[in-house]
Amino acid sequence: MIEVKEYFYAAPTGETMSHFTIVYVPPDRAAKYRDCDHQWINECVAVGDRILMLFEANSDEVFVVDRMRPADSQPSRTILIT
Repeated sequence: MIEVKEYFYAAPTGETMSHFTIVYVPPDRAAKYRDCDHQWINECVAVGDRILMLFEANSDEVFVVDRMRPADSQPSRTILIT
């Protein structure tokens, strides 16, 4: 995941509902990606600790399976001084 964008949906009832678009890149492109590598999951809503779709007709759910380390992060070093 590289970005989360918030949008608002005006329901027919007059209620405004917040929803999100998750922008991500495939794992094999995570170290170095271009705009053409972006993928989107649209109309996501947070319900408790779940990420569901805005409309009831879509029963999909988003799961976070793993977290990648940023490409520019350096591994930490431990030095023991006695």
